[in-house]
Amino acid sequence: MPEAVKKAVKNKKAPVKKTQISNSTFIFIDLISILFSLMPSVVAFSLTGLFISYGYTQTWLVLPMAPFVLFASFILVIAVIRICLPKLKPGRYKRELNKAMLTWYCHFALSRAAKIVGLTPLLQSFNSIKYLYWRALGAKVSFRIMNSYDIDFVDCPLITIGNDVTIASLVSISCHSDIGNYLFLAPVVIEDNVFIGMTTHIGPGTTIKKGAWIGYGNALVNQVVAENEKLANIRPEVQ
Repeated sequence: MPEAVKKAVKNKKAPVKKTQISNSTFIFIDLISILFSLMPSVVAFSLTGLFISYGYTQTWLVLPMAPFVLFASFILVIAVIRICLPKLKPGRYKRELNKAMLTWYCHFALSRAAKIVGLTPLLQSFNSIKYLYWRALGAKVSFRIMNSYDIDFVDCPLITIGNDVTIASLVSISCHSDIGNYLFLAPVVIEDNVFIGMTTHIGPGTTIKKGAWIGYGNALVNQVVAENEKLANIRPEVQ
């Protein structure tokens, strides 16, 4: 059989690999996002409403206590849901409906629950509450973290932050990246006494050693910042 004919037969038998997510998969992802992003707030606001409704007939003290009931119920629901989910593990995963991808979608949607209803600035403004909130999401954080309320954590079960870390405004920490049709997950580790300047973006696979100083506007992906190393500020380009 001629070589060209052999190649044609091979190509005919080989299945065509899909490189894009189907519309039905997108719809299924939306359902997961709606369920896990809205469930904590729906439960928390409902419980707080019942607490005020029944408690106000007894005493007006339920009003100043209501925020604590809201925060406690929201964080508790987040923790219960996260504990019931499979663990988020580092690795490379194809973007299709498999266990690893579904696990990531669920954790990702859960991390957006506070953002969607506007609770993030409140939850991240108080030391005790932010510690419990981040721990409920699975982050391995210390109690002694100084941060602006508008920072953003994604993939919390893969984030580790040590003692006396300062995180400035608009810092984002994410443990995933999309390359082609694959999702890559890798942990982020920030050791003790680290300073992270405004608008710094920390991506998957990054380790920042003790005493490091990260200037404003840096972007770190799959990097190791040495102990006591200083990264200069990145000035935005003027058009």
